[in-house]
Amino acid sequence: MNRIGLITLLCLLLAVPAVVRAHDEGSGSNLGAIGLKSGIDLTTQYNFRGINVEDQGSIIQPWLEINAVLYSGDALAPMVEGVKMKFGFWNTIQEDSPKTQAHGSYFEADYSLGLILDLCHELTGEVSFVYLEDPDVVGNYSEEVDLKLALDDSAQWEGVLDLPGFKGLQPHVLVVIETNGSTDAAGNGGDIYYEFGINPSVLAWDNPDYPVTLSVPMKLALGDNYYEYINAGGNLRDDSFGYFSVGLVLSAPLSFVPADHGQWQIHAGVDFLFLGNGAEALTSNGSLDSTEIVGSAGISMEY
Repeated sequence: MNRIGLITLLCLLLAVPAVVRAHDEGSGSNLGAIGLKSGIDLTTQYNFRGINVEDQGSIIQPWLEINAVLYSGDALAPMVEGVKMKFGFWNTIQEDSPKTQAHGSYFEADYSLGLILDLCHELTGEVSFVYLEDPDVVGNYSEEVDLKLALDDSAQWEGVLDLPGFKGLQPHVLVVIETNGSTDAAGNGGDIYYEFGINPSVLAWDNPDYPVTLSVPMKLALGDNYYEYINAGGNLRDDSFGYFSVGLVLSAPLSFVPADHGQWQIHAGVDFLFLGNGAEALTSNGSLDSTEIVGSAGISMEY
């Protein structure tokens, strides 16, 4: 079995929730302090924050997240209602191509460790340290601190917009501070990435067993020295506009999987990206395209 097949098999095994029995037998749900999320995505392009890294051959992206409840109660109310520790492991595995052949097929592995805070007014905050590396050849790409704030605004739309399955805009803000290395053509820490997004969704097919949800995620990305590039004249330029993206994603639960084995879901969709000069210039093959279309499909589980 080759490297791609082996790593994919291992991630599939990790996704089997039977390895985590932190619940009462027969309960049908995880009632313990340990949670597990995992999945595998197939995509037509590995696009990292608007930058086209690879768009040739097969691209497989398995991932895993484990979280543990550290605190839940009233002692810190009303500001903090719960605290979880999170460990994440994300990978991209792809065929060698003229763009990335110097890196090997196991192109990137990202490790993250952080805290998830359940805040008041349906807010969720996350603070994470992320280490990005090339396991095959290059080694460390960069290190960063991620700060995220998300709002569950579903209750605010009740009785306002009568759409089946609509749960609000689900806005979020993400700030990434590079502490070592860099994504762009210059710098070694200190670059900052800003992301503002929403993810509204509606029920596209009201089936009692396999309801299909249509989501329309949108993102606006900006940067402070994050999208620096060298122009045709050999000068270093910085473009504060990273990209804007809008997607169409269909998802459905795999209801035939018993509840004791987690909540499984499949999804497929397409993203349309409109790039700034920096993201366009930083593409790995030097081909300047101001727009990108990325298709993806995958399976995920939560337990």
